[in-house]
Amino acid sequence: GEQPGKQAILLMSATDGMGLVTPQEMLLTSGRNLDTISHRDTQQTTARRWIHNAGKKISLFVHGIAEKINLKFIAAKGHINFWAQSGDIDITAERDVRLHANKKKQQIVGYKEVLLTCAGASIRIKDGRIELYAPGTITVKYGNYAKGGPASMKVPPVRFPEPGKQPNWIAVSHKDPEGDPMAGQKYKIHFQDGTIISGQLDEQGRAHHDDVPAEATYVEYEPREALPDNPWAAWDDMMAAGGFTSAKGEKA
Repeated sequence: GEQPGKQAILLMSATDGMGLVTPQEMLLTSGRNLDTISHRDTQQTTARRWIHNAGKKISLFVHGIAEKINLKFIAAKGHINFWAQSGDIDITAERDVRLHANKKKQQIVGYKEVLLTCAGASIRIKDGRIELYAPGTITVKYGNYAKGGPASMKVPPVRFPEPGKQPNWIAVSHKDPEGDPMAGQKYKIHFQDGTIISGQLDEQGRAHHDDVPAEATYVEYEPREALPDNPWAAWDDMMAAGGFTSAKGEKA
């Protein structure tokens, strides 16, 4: 290999700090590893999206402080999804596991089976049956008891995105100079990969499409038919209505 001191290296150092600023894009690329190290805090802030893609794995590890919350996932609005599209999800705690639904329902769905077990006692829901297992006593307490015939309740499974389908969407809205919706206007949406989606605006002058390519380039609206002309009255009639002299010199 090369001797120490012979490599082509760019080194930057500043004792009081360093900043890289640009109003446009910035790119950091490494052919092998890219390491970021700080002896105190590391902060990343974005005004829009924060996207991380990994070809093999992502690992988050916190050494933590005892009796403190050391790892948080918080969404101020909207939902949080944890998906394992071809494997399992394990949630394990040395002590307690708590699941709360503060305002609405908590739903547990198993496509083939749901199993609850503790200290040898179990409740198994499978093949339309509910089975109770207990090494000790089963106690049932209720105020009222109602018995009916067979019934069932089905919840549709969550569908993962199909390979090759793109979960992007696009919405268009078109109005005339007076602000009125261009209802029924035909359009074509052109995308960077050459895809063209055609349609017709609704009564609000809007349209929405799901599963579209990532980059749209422009929207083309079909010219509308011209409204029928309402010709003005003849010149002499207009002059007469105003009490002016016509072009022939006669007083209207």
